[in-house]
Amino acid sequence: MVLTRLSTSVSLVSGVWDSYCLIGDDGDGDDGVVLHRKNSSEGEDLSLSLSTTTMLTTTLATLAPAAAAPNSWVASRRLPVRGVGVVRADTKDHQAMYHQTHDEPTSWFGYQSGFGDRYVLGDILGSGTFGKVYKGIEIVSGKEYAVKRMQKRFGVGGTLDRYYVRRIRNEVDIGNHLGRSLNIAYVYEVYEDDTQVDIVMEMCTGGTLWDAIVRGERYTGEDLCRIVRDVLRVTALCHSQGVLIRDIKPDNFLFANPDHESAPLKAIDFGVSVFCEAGERVDMRAGTPMYISPEVLKCDYGHESDVWSAGLVAYMVLTGKLPWTGEEGDEIARDFMNGVACANKDIFRAILYSDLDFSDETWEGVPAAAKDLVQRMLDRDRTRRPTAAECLQHEWMFSIGAPEQEGVENTLKNTVVQRLQRFGTYGLLKQQALRKMAHVAAHLNGVSGALTEGMVSLGIETLPDGRITESDLRNVLVGGNFDLSPDEADQLMAQITFDKDQAIDPDDWCAAMTEWKAVRDTAEWDNMLAEVFEAADVDDDDALGADDVERLLCGEEGCDVSDMVDAAIREADSDGDGALSFGDFRSFLASHESDLQFFDDRKSGSGGSSSSDDE
Repeated sequence: MVLTRLSTSVSLVSGVWDSYCLIGDDGDGDDGVVLHRKNSSEGEDLSLSLSTTTMLTTTLATLAPAAAAPNSWVASRRLPVRGVGVVRADTKDHQAMYHQTHDEPTSWFGYQSGFGDRYVLGDILGSGTFGKVYKGIEIVSGKEYAVKRMQKRFGVGGTLDRYYVRRIRNEVDIGNHLGRSLNIAYVYEVYEDDTQVDIVMEMCTGGTLWDAIVRGERYTGEDLCRIVRDVLRVTALCHSQGVLIRDIKPDNFLFANPDHESAPLKAIDFGVSVFCEAGERVDMRAGTPMYISPEVLKCDYGHESDVWSAGLVAYMVLTGKLPWTGEEGDEIARDFMNGVACANKDIFRAILYSDLDFSDETWEGVPAAAKDLVQRMLDRDRTRRPTAAECLQHEWMFSIGAPEQEGVENTLKNTVVQRLQRFGTYGLLKQQALRKMAHVAAHLNGVSGALTEGMVSLGIETLPDGRITESDLRNVLVGGNFDLSPDEADQLMAQITFDKDQAIDPDDWCAAMTEWKAVRDTAEWDNMLAEVFEAADVDDDDALGADDVERLLCGEEGCDVSDMVDAAIREADSDGDGALSFGDFRSFLASHESDLQFFDDRKSGSGGSSSSDDE
């Protein structure tokens, strides 16, 4: 079926204005279409089917960039995975865009069972369209978690509803893909039984950013900057990892603890997010009506739409209200903040046409730089909006808590938490490949001197063979120069492989700490890359097949999770032939690098200030 796309305004029986996008076929092989409609009451989409170098290894230069001036779970799954809607600009098959589900009809996702054997549920913490959030208590330890429980939705024949499948898999796969950042609520485990799915997440006890805004909490200028910076960090990180969030709003950010003056924000709920690279366009509306951008209403948008939504959040944090003004805009803004239901047609009219207020008394005392940033983010011309990464380089972000001008000797000390977060976003295949790269570099030139020097800056004494003990690293992360909770330290340390002596191999540490982008700019990169590729290509066929990738991921013993190898190959296989050429391998290791500024450094007393990166 030839793709047809229609975007039109429709007057519904209910009288509520909405728009529809007719997209491709429904994935069943017949000539039907999929009708995507915004649910006016619940704010969700409904789908209706109709028919290293020498420097690397001998000095800290590659471990320590100079300070710049302002200016799932198992493997990350960037390419199509079960149930995740994927948007790619060069994809002509819209069935692949919206229905890459591997979804022969099923009533199971394939998650583990036995939630009740390990956890008990406590009080309800909140509820949403797709489920309720409970306090979950681990039976053995008594430790508390947040558990999002979602009832399964079944369609014809007792199989899972297709839209529901995509929604849940997005929640899990994207959450796990991104949840190694300290500004994203950590996903520990996922369970299911015949009737429900349980997602076990990090417990955040400080309430939502929306609650704080509605209560009219007063913050210092530094606190306001920190809150907006946390929102922008999440946005920039997602974009660097090829994820379009599509539902940035104060309700989806939680304070980690009740001390809002210091508590970091944690993002939750990626159920309507999609994989979308910079420059790619999406033509299906999604998100909460009040926070969507003008171009989302036109079914033609990309990363810049998230910047608009983040700008609305920043406006509300700074002023305690929405920006709409004028006769109709004032009423919508007032009603929404007071909890009065607003018709979508009125919200959309405000988004498209109402003036944005940057002049009333609520802006008195707000720094001019803060106002400038928000105005830029809320430009209705999407081509003039800064990217989230550019927003993080705005002068307001550097007006307080600016990074120190670091020397080589202490840069690693101040950025180790950021580097561990970044390493956690790479996915298992990239992590394992970089460990092999670090081993090659060490084999060629030796790294013990650089590692020892770096550990001394952290107050850690390495073992005689260069290894670092788990206890020493934990003590530094929790009680050293960083404001990390024990759980957060565990989350970061989970990215590192410990041996039987509970020590970190030097190759593992070097892989996590090295500025690989800088290394790729050197003449030695391709030689190192070729050595790792040739070692992994056991059958010498100039390609890494499933067996080769499995050995690279899990060693000779093989992988326990059946989908791990397939997911890793899909992530790196640019031409879709089921194997990784040297070109695939090279491009994959160079892809989706996130700047250190996208991660909270958590330095003690820094207020979460951002450290610059030379990448």
